[in-house]
Amino acid sequence: MSITHIDVARIAEGLRIRQKLQAPSLLFLGARAGALFRSQNLYDELSRFSYHSLAAFDQIAKFQACVRLLEQDRFSNTDIHYTLLRLLQASYGQDTEQYLAALIRLNFFQLIVTTNIDVGLEMALSRINLHAKSDFDVFIPSVRSRSSAPPLSIRRARDSYPPFTLVKLYGELAMDRYDFKHRGKAFESGTQLYQQLRDMRNWNILMVGFDPVWDAEAVPILFPCAGKLWYVNEEIPPEDSNMFKYTQSHNTKCLLGVTGHSENFFQLLYQHLIGDIPPTVPEEHPPRKSKPPLTTKHQVDVLILATTERERTALLKEHYGDTSEHTMQGKTYYDLGKVGDASVFLMQVDEMDPTLGAQIQALSPSWIIILGIAWSFNYKGQDIGNLLIPDRILMYKHSTPVTGSDAMVQAQREQRVIPAELLNLFKNGSIILKKKTKGLVRVTFGMFFSSTEAIDQQTAFSYVSNILPDAIGIEPSNTALFSLAQSYQENCLLIKVVSTLVDIDEPINQDMPEGSLENAAQFILDIIALGGFHDPSPPK
Repeated sequence: MSITHIDVARIAEGLRIRQKLQAPSLLFLGARAGALFRSQNLYDELSRFSYHSLAAFDQIAKFQACVRLLEQDRFSNTDIHYTLLRLLQASYGQDTEQYLAALIRLNFFQLIVTTNIDVGLEMALSRINLHAKSDFDVFIPSVRSRSSAPPLSIRRARDSYPPFTLVKLYGELAMDRYDFKHRGKAFESGTQLYQQLRDMRNWNILMVGFDPVWDAEAVPILFPCAGKLWYVNEEIPPEDSNMFKYTQSHNTKCLLGVTGHSENFFQLLYQHLIGDIPPTVPEEHPPRKSKPPLTTKHQVDVLILATTERERTALLKEHYGDTSEHTMQGKTYYDLGKVGDASVFLMQVDEMDPTLGAQIQALSPSWIIILGIAWSFNYKGQDIGNLLIPDRILMYKHSTPVTGSDAMVQAQREQRVIPAELLNLFKNGSIILKKKTKGLVRVTFGMFFSSTEAIDQQTAFSYVSNILPDAIGIEPSNTALFSLAQSYQENCLLIKVVSTLVDIDEPINQDMPEGSLENAAQFILDIIALGGFHDPSPPK
């Protein structure tokens, strides 16, 4: 057999028919559809290590040259890991993921398989309120998980929930000690896992952005496939590659050239299927009408809020640059100058202050970080003084007390999600700092339980045990402050120092180790100094 050519309109019609017939489709995203491929920072950084000028290469040749450079012995996996974490920050939030995430939400793909090691797609999905674990599964073959692998066969996928699964064949750069040089070897070590992955051969496959250098190890898993293959790329695979052999022996339909570039393709595909610009949030989650209007000009890059004098003092103590005091509406705030490339201001606030919203709006920050304290759980291996960072916050309003075993009381829940871009800056930064500080500050990310009413420790423990067993901490205060801050700036994050350990029998009350708040303050400032917080765009 030989390949035939296809256009975007016919692919769109095919996907629409498959959706109506409930015939699942697998989307394969290769390296040319990922953040690493479009990272100009990567090409600029590695050009000085190349014997040939990368400026004369096209983007595909640049990418492949950079991959081969990184695979040389002169670069260790540790060096590669932290270099790529830093370089990839500016490559997220592209139109590719925006259009793709919208198509995934509309259920055109039930299985997404990728060799990309970035988190760009997850960030785009988070922006439209689709989150890992609750709305879709993420399966990384190289990571041992307590949960079993999600269904990868067509038959099981039709009836499974969540409605789609993301398989990251090469793992994820944000993982500790990521092994770049053996990124495609993880699934070869287990025969059972390899056979399970090969269930994907029975799917109809839309392959976008395949790169013969980066993606070669994925070919034996997916091919020869039993379903139809649509191959979308700028060019056909090299004739000496296994992928070329499969496209020749299989009835492949190809979309090549400029339209086959992943960014162009997904935008055109969305327009054919939907016809308008994808929303940034789902229609069922419209923006809150009570959100006050914002000026489009960000006066400050980062605004740090402290609720006590101890927190404010700790931040000022750990800041080594010049600090100037200013007064606004009768309140004092501190200009910390530049931390890294970002302008940073600090305020000690009272969440009940009726002028607080106006103060935040006047500064118009790009990011808000709130430093505070929280309770955590002794039986989960936490220690007093550890740092907790919520990726989601469950605002819980209880209507009746817990009595006996009747812990599942009627409740009103509102889940607040931390924007993935902000969260990713702290996740990646914490990995970098862990190496620099030799793990002196322990940071845990996860779900937070936050009560909107006064709650004692044991009642909180009972609620969490029954309603939210995966929670990493309990926020006894600052609920109103976070809600207010997030209403003015969505990019809002809590950094919590564990002050009390809640256990099954009795709370463990002891003083926080000396320097705990200072460690938290230094952690925040170090993360900001790594970069990614400055908004270079001119005011509109």
